[in-house]
Amino acid sequence: MNKTLQLIALTMLLGACNRALPCDDCEEVEAEEEADSDPPPDLPCGGADLQTDDQNCGECGNECAVILADTEWEAGGCQAGVCGPTWIGCINGPETCEEFCTSGGTQCVEGGCAGVSGLRVMVPGIDGCNLETNGKDPIESCNTIIDYQSDDPSIAIDVVCCCALPDP
Repeated sequence: MNKTLQLIALTMLLGACNRALPCDDCEEVEAEEEADSDPPPDLPCGGADLQTDDQNCGECGNECAVILADTEWEAGGCQAGVCGPTWIGCINGPETCEEFCTSGGTQCVEGGCAGVSGLRVMVPGIDGCNLETNGKDPIESCNTIIDYQSDDPSIAIDVVCCCALPDP
C-alpha cells in the first residue's frame, strides 16, 4: 500500500479512537454543561444587597448617610432595607436624648447607634463639635440625664443623640 494511503488510513483510525464513548450519565453531564452556560440573572443595582447596601438601601439609589463610618461609633447604615438611626445633634442643653430627639419630631433609639443612645463629645476651646477627632463618652439610655460638666474648664461638652430618621 502506498505510504500516503497508509498515513490517511492511520489518521482516520486515530480520529475515530478519540470519539467519546457512550456513558450512563451523558444526559446529566449535558444538562450540567447547559446550566453552567446560562447567563447570570439580571440583578438590581448591579447585584447590590438591598437589605444591607448603604448605597442602595431598600431600592436602587437610596443612599444612607453613614456617620463615623468604619469606627466603633458608626451609625446610620442600611439595616433590613431601611436606613438605620443616626447621630443627630452636637447640642448643649437638653436633659436627655429622648427630649432632644422628640423636640426634632423623631424619637431616641435605645442603644440604636453603635450600641448606645448618645455620646458626650469633648470640645476643646473653639474647635467645634468634631465627631471624628474629639473624645467621646457613651450615654447608655435615652433617658439618662446628661452631664454637661467637664473636669477641664477648657473643654466644653456637646451631645449627639441616636435618633430615628424622620419618615419621608
